[in-house]
Amino acid sequence: MTQKTSKAQKKKAKFYTPQNALRLKVGYGGIDPVVMDRAEMLIQNNDVDFTDIAKGLLDRLDKAVEAVKRDDRRSKEGINRLVAPIMELKANGAMFKFPLLSNVANIALDFLENIDHLNDDALEIVSIHRQTLRIIVGQGLRGTGGKQGDILVNELVAACRRYHKKHSENKE
Repeated sequence: MTQKTSKAQKKKAKFYTPQNALRLKVGYGGIDPVVMDRAEMLIQNNDVDFTDIAKGLLDRLDKAVEAVKRDDRRSKEGINRLVAPIMELKANGAMFKFPLLSNVANIALDFLENIDHLNDDALEIVSIHRQTLRIIVGQGLRGTGGKQGDILVNELVAACRRYHKKHSENKE
């Protein structure tokens, strides 16, 4: 081992911490825990009747489905028309104690996000989800639906899988 190598090995690297310009502008704040607790309490104790809001969203979904059925192209634009009300149902369902509604809407969203166009089979899958969402809202089915809810969710997932399997085989 040479003397130069041993001196180089003994030198230690210097680390420089750059200034965080964004942190200097914004500061170190955060959300006050008291504010967070109040917000959480409001969410947990809300007494808003979500069924009226959900029915309005389902009406929007019905109109979107009818518009897509009339459209010959049935492309991504048509899919996007369907996604908006379903996304709102999914987002609000759990907050208003309708997790089964959120789960069914999530399955529908996942299905729509993984197709390129709306053929008749795809519209049938969307219609089944739409009917299921209407039943959940119409019957005021809060909670997860228990064992029957699990069966329902599994059947909807299976229907989507069958669709994808059938239509992926047609592409090849």
